[in-house]
Amino acid sequence: MLQPTTLHYNPQTLEMVSPLFEIKKCHFMTDFCQLSDNSSLIWESNCETRNCKSCFYEYLGRWEGDYSQANERIVWISNTKEIALSFNYEASREIACNGRAVRKSDQGFAIDEKEFIKMYTSRQKRSVDEEQLAAELTATEIALKEFYDKIMEEKCRQQIVRHDNPTYHVRQAFQKKALVATWLNEDTAEVFSCAPIDWSSIKFRPVDRCYKYIPVDVNLHNRTQVGFLDPELRILSESSLPADCERYRLRYLNIGPNQWIRVNTQTGLWDKVEQSKLHIFQDNVTAPDMSVSPIVFHEWVLRNTTEEPLFVHVNELSQYETWKSSVNTVESSRAIALGAMPGGLDGTIKTWLWSKWKFFVDWWMICSCLFSTFLFLRDIGVPLLTVYFLFPVRTTIMSLLGRRQTENPPPKRETRRNRVSQEEVELSSIAPRRQRINYFPRRASNETIRTLGTESVIAPLMIRGRK
Repeated sequence: MLQPTTLHYNPQTLEMVSPLFEIKKCHFMTDFCQLSDNSSLIWESNCETRNCKSCFYEYLGRWEGDYSQANERIVWISNTKEIALSFNYEASREIACNGRAVRKSDQGFAIDEKEFIKMYTSRQKRSVDEEQLAAELTATEIALKEFYDKIMEEKCRQQIVRHDNPTYHVRQAFQKKALVATWLNEDTAEVFSCAPIDWSSIKFRPVDRCYKYIPVDVNLHNRTQVGFLDPELRILSESSLPADCERYRLRYLNIGPNQWIRVNTQTGLWDKVEQSKLHIFQDNVTAPDMSVSPIVFHEWVLRNTTEEPLFVHVNELSQYETWKSSVNTVESSRAIALGAMPGGLDGTIKTWLWSKWKFFVDWWMICSCLFSTFLFLRDIGVPLLTVYFLFPVRTTIMSLLGRRQTENPPPKRETRRNRVSQEEVELSSIAPRRQRINYFPRRASNETIRTLGTESVIAPLMIRGRK
């Protein structure tokens, strides 16, 4: 199924951007990208009209290793002894698809320019003691002797025998189980890769007759498919040859380390084989494996990429060519302008402003709720808690401890005489000494006060004191 979509790219770095797909590993120059869900994206870069620089190196991986310099050459070999590269001091400089400068090796691969300069820069000579050199040479001599002994032993044993099924040899050579091989001639085999299937997706199927392989039902993507399982090679096939029931009715299948089951191919029932019936043969005759590993390729298999098609999905390529001729594709040219974004530039600005306003409103509501809660606790919650809980509890505790709250004495009743005497004292302290006699004459007797008109003198003084 072919479906149009919108992709964006950065004109400076040529990196692809998409809001729907994970395309960080895709590059604008390749015109093709395969996603993790086995779907593909196809576009036209039109670099001739956009003046985008072409790149020929993509990031492959990182390997640790050692290097040496000799005869104006740098030789690097990985720690796993699987990859080795050689460089001249004047290695050609290229620009990778990620925009970084790289140096090309004699084998065609390239490394980062910083790593090349680090290897190219000569370091100072190091001093080595005689004892250290003697110890290293002795260790080298022992390792070489063990290596030669191992080679002669393997050559003399002559255990390499051509088997009818080359799958065993291929799996042992590549150290991988998901491989199948067929002989092309006496010393050449064709190798195919297989996809692993979980045991939970396989169910034994009852049949009326016996077959060479075990009849099974395979559940893949909610679909049940009929097939046959080879118990020796663990390969599923669509058909199987009929066989004698005396030999092939009960088949044994290894489902794990030291775990075997016995399957009745006619009924589809199986049972586990007891551990006591399994006898493991320990081969103590062969020599232990050596620590010196030869230069072999295990997981990193080389292949000639020049003979491969540009697009892996040929059917999708043909559909794309048909669709391209009928539909005017202008998505790649629109990706350069800002208007290619969903909603245009105006829509993007409105979305951004609305998100900021929503963020402000959310925080404003939170702050308002916190302030309202603080006012409620301060004006209502804390007073009610103090009056109806803390004070009664304090009174109860004081009563239990035998302490009574002392009552304040009733306020004294203020009389006219006390008020007059107080005002007289205040006025006497404020007035000068020479005037105190005039305002406050000595009292000889009550009659003297009446004669001098004390009442008429005191009244104005009382009014002035109140002010």
